[in-house]
Amino acid sequence: LKASTLAKPVRQRPALRGVLKRFGGLVKWDGTWGLDDSAFDGGVVSAFSYTRSRIAEDQTSNNVPPTLLMEGQAEGSDLLKNAYFSGYFNILFAGRNKKVPEKDVLFEFCVDPSLPDTTVKVQGSGTNQYGAYTLDGTLVLKTGELNVYREYKPVPPGALKAKGRTPAKPKAKRTPKKKAPAA
Repeated sequence: LKASTLAKPVRQRPALRGVLKRFGGLVKWDGTWGLDDSAFDGGVVSAFSYTRSRIAEDQTSNNVPPTLLMEGQAEGSDLLKNAYFSGYFNILFAGRNKKVPEKDVLFEFCVDPSLPDTTVKVQGSGTNQYGAYTLDGTLVLKTGELNVYREYKPVPPGALKAKGRTPAKPKAKRTPKKKAPAA
């Protein structure tokens, strides 16, 4: 094959499926995630849990009308405000679940006319040990079902350095000190 005919690498879009609910004073999103949609058909899925840490100051992208706030799980006027969530997702590593913490994952809610009336679009962004990513999905207001896809931003070749494996600086050659002439 010629270099110009090589297949482009397939980008995986991890899928996160869960329920957004209020528990007393907390807003939580709990569920499971897989490397793609097929993981939910008998593949490998792992748990995740995020708690809203604070409401975002910037609400300019949020155009959810107050009438939608009355739907099902969307009780409370602040539930659909753009907000930051912190939490974790589990990943199977060497046969064990490893918890990967995340902080300040931004969720933005907005109306999308192509969606049913009681469903809002969810977009967001965050970073973790695997890189920066965006979120794209939906929230069904009557059930609290919040499903998003996570898409990691491509990293230019050579931009990643393995931890602790950066090349050492070459040692400077030692030149012997010259002795001062005896007086």
